[in-house]
Amino acid sequence: MERYFIINPAAGRGEAESLAPAGQEIYLTTGIGDAERFVLDKVATTQNEIHFIVYGGDGTLNEAVNGIIKSGASDRICLSVVSAGTGNDFIRSFDQKNVTYKVDAIKYNDNYAINLINIGFDCEVVQKVGQLKKLPLINGSFAYILGVLNVLCHKLGQELDIELTDEYGKITRINKNILLCVVANASFYGGGFKAAPLAKTNDGLLDVLLVDKVSRKRFLSLVADYKKGLHLDHDTNNVIPRFSDIMTYKRCKNIKINTPVYLCADGEITKQASIEISVVPNIIKFISL
Repeated sequence: MERYFIINPAAGRGEAESLAPAGQEIYLTTGIGDAERFVLDKVATTQNEIHFIVYGGDGTLNEAVNGIIKSGASDRICLSVVSAGTGNDFIRSFDQKNVTYKVDAIKYNDNYAINLINIGFDCEVVQKVGQLKKLPLINGSFAYILGVLNVLCHKLGQELDIELTDEYGKITRINKNILLCVVANASFYGGGFKAAPLAKTNDGLLDVLLVDKVSRKRFLSLVADYKKGLHLDHDTNNVIPRFSDIMTYKRCKNIKINTPVYLCADGEITKQASIEISVVPNIIKFISL
């Protein structure tokens, strides 16, 4: 098996390169989209099995995932990630080491995500975190909390027209002013916020959370429990009473958003006129390290 180490030299405050083992083939990314291009190029030049090991955050991992799926050769590719970025939230969903998992991915329009997609409040927070993490001593969940406090000082909420198709084919259409929307393959984001505590990376479904626009006071009263994943009941798979008047939770196969939005996929932000989202089952062979 061929093995390649993909390193984002900016991750981990510039320390990611020092974490890679000596004597291995190392590729240093140079900008946005570079990891995806590297994966596509390497896959095109060999028919051997390949193991890509990412040293970086969820953004670099996202690019590698896009390269693997778009190559059409995911059946002979393995992927791992070593924590070296701001969030590194995807790997929080795996508590066993040196285990190979077949995991799902999220397809949105012509691109892919492996962890989750945010729209609304959280997307705005990610934009702010990108600025804050450049400051000394600010990273991970601390950067996210500061980002939350900053965004709270501005206007909250946006209109969203969304269609949810569940595992049985039932379609639910929702058109309302929301605070945030999460479409999750895995559980964590924002440096440890457990937004989708019931999500499983290999069940062929996406966990969707919609939170209505609420007052800042109500938001602050709920955010600690939301961070811990206490908004959903693990026994009934329902929203707990304290959140039930403002939160919608669905497990879906497909999602369609008809409203122009800024979308944050694995920490990478783009503007979309409309979005079609679906699950791609068992497409990535992920080895936890």
